[in-house]
Amino acid sequence: MNKYRWQAIVFVLVAFMLGCNEFIVVGVLSDIARELHVSVATVGYLVTIFATVYAISTPFITILTNRFSRYKTLMTLMVIFLIGNTLSGLANSFTVLLISRVITAVVAGAIISLIMTFASAIAPREKRANLVSWIFAGFSIASVFGVPIGTAISTSYSWHDAFYLITVISLITCGLLGWLLPKQVEQVQGSIKNQLVLLADKRIYIGIALVLFTAATMYAYYTYIRPILTTGLGFSTASLNWLLFLIGVMNILCNRFSGMLPKRDHYVEAWQAMIDARTRGLIRSIGVSNFEPEHLDRLITETGVTPAVNQIEVHPYWVQEALRTANFQRGIVTEAWSPLGRGSAALQEPVIRDLAGKYQKNVGQVILRWHTQRGIVPIPKARNLKHQRSNLDLFDFSLTADEIAAINALSKPDGRIDGQDPNEYEEFD
Repeated sequence: MNKYRWQAIVFVLVAFMLGCNEFIVVGVLSDIARELHVSVATVGYLVTIFATVYAISTPFITILTNRFSRYKTLMTLMVIFLIGNTLSGLANSFTVLLISRVITAVVAGAIISLIMTFASAIAPREKRANLVSWIFAGFSIASVFGVPIGTAISTSYSWHDAFYLITVISLITCGLLGWLLPKQVEQVQGSIKNQLVLLADKRIYIGIALVLFTAATMYAYYTYIRPILTTGLGFSTASLNWLLFLIGVMNILCNRFSGMLPKRDHYVEAWQAMIDARTRGLIRSIGVSNFEPEHLDRLITETGVTPAVNQIEVHPYWVQEALRTANFQRGIVTEAWSPLGRGSAALQEPVIRDLAGKYQKNVGQVILRWHTQRGIVPIPKARNLKHQRSNLDLFDFSLTADEIAAINALSKPDGRIDGQDPNEYEEFD
C-alpha cells in the first residue's frame, strides 16, 4: 500500500474520530441524564451548544491560524481535541461535561478544514472529489459503527467508557498524522476582511442555507432518536443499534454517490461561474488549466468567452508543441507548470548543459529562455530572492532556432510527470 492510500485512510479516520465525538451524546443521552440527574431535554442542549460553538468558531479559528504552519496547527488542535474529549469521559457533573463539549467544538471544525486542505494538496487532481467524499463518509461510518458501539458500551458499562474509547482512537490518529502528513505545504494567508468578500456573492448564502437546513433536520431527529425509538415507539435497545446502523449505511451510500457527481461533465458550468465573477468585478482575468483543444472549443462555443491563459505541463521532456500552437491560434497564452521538469533528469541533459556553458548561464535559465522564446510563460518555483532574480535574468541572450529544436527533440512519449493525463480527469468525463 503506497503512502497516499495510508494518508487517505488516516483522513477518513480523523472524520470518524470527530463523528464519534460529535454523535456519541445521541447514543448515550438517556444514560447521561440518569447519572447526572438532569432531564433528557437538558442533556439535549449539549448537542445544541456543541453545534452553535462549532459553527461560530470554525471560520475564525481557521482564519486566525492560517499564518502558522498547517502541520503544527493541526497537531496542536488535535491535542486540544484529545484533552476535551478525555475531560468528557472524566466529567462527573453536567457543567464539566458542557465545558468539555465546548472545548472539542471549538477545534473540531478547524480540524476537518485543515484535513480538507491537506487532502487537496496531497491527492492527485483526478482523485480529489473521491477522497473528499470518503472523508465525509467517515462521519457516516461513525454513525454506523462508532455510535452503536458507544451505545452498547454505555449500556453494558458506562457512558464514560464510550468517551475513553474515542480518546484511544484520537491517540492513534495523532500518531498516524504525525507520521504521514507532510511537514510543509504551500499556503496562502488571508485576512478576515478578504474572506468576507465572499459574502457579496448570493450563491454563498444559498450554499449556507442548504447546509443549515440539512444539518438542522439531521440534528432534530438524530438528537432525540434514542428516546423516540425506545420510549415513544417501543423498540428495544438492541433494535436501536440496528436502526442506527441502517441510517448510517444510507448516509455512506449518499456520500459515495456525491463523490461521483464531479465526473458528470460540469466544467462549462464552472467556467460560466468564473465569467459571472469577472462581470461582477470580483476578478479581473480568467483562465483554465490542463485543457485540451476540444475542451477549449467547447468553452468558447457555449459561452462565447475565450480563456486568457491555459496552464499546462511543459518542460523539455514534454514539449507540447501541438497544444501550444492550438492555444496560440485561439488567442490563449500558454503558461507552463513544472517548467523545469520537477525532479526529472532534464537538468542533467548534455544538450542543455552545453548551452549553459556557451551562454554562461545555469541550466535552469537556459530552459526558461527556451520557454519564453516559444511564447510560453513559465512559472518556476523559487524559494528565495536569489533564485527569483536568477529566474528573471534571461533576456541578455537568445537561443538559435537549431538550439530550440535540439531541446524540443528531448521530448518523450511518456514524458509526463507522474503520468498525469488531462483526458483522464473526472471533470472531462
